[in-house]
Amino acid sequence: MRQLKFRAWDGKVMRYTGTDRNDVLVLTYTDDTGVCDGVKLGRTGDEWEIFGYKWNLYDEANGPVLMQFTGLTDKNGTEIYEGDIVEIWDTELSRQKSRYTVGWNKYALQWYANTTEGDEYGSYSKPLLGQTRIEKTRTEVIGNIYEHPHLLS
Repeated sequence: MRQLKFRAWDGKVMRYTGTDRNDVLVLTYTDDTGVCDGVKLGRTGDEWEIFGYKWNLYDEANGPVLMQFTGLTDKNGTEIYEGDIVEIWDTELSRQKSRYTVGWNKYALQWYANTTEGDEYGSYSKPLLGQTRIEKTRTEVIGNIYEHPHLLS
């Protein structure tokens, strides 16, 4: 079974579960459908707390951004998270590589690598969960969309 891990971007620093003060995971549900509508780390009263950063429960638009671990690692063993920027070589021996952002596809219900703007082939995406060992050896995390936005252009 895949380990559930999250990280949070608070506008200044990327923080990871298991390495910071708060390590409590809370899943929130608004009805009986079984669909989770929120993931929080830590809570006191009407305020949520993620790694010491607090924001009001009713003002989530201004809170930290949570990103989930995909369960996958790149060729260097680096964990791949939602919001990461990855480079994938076209073939194992090729020197051509394409840059993608990692995100969840709610229609396919799986992690996808989405082309970044400026890709010469236009906009497209491909599933990450279908990675074979050969594809894993061609994938490398080079940053994330919050700390390294310059890598998107």
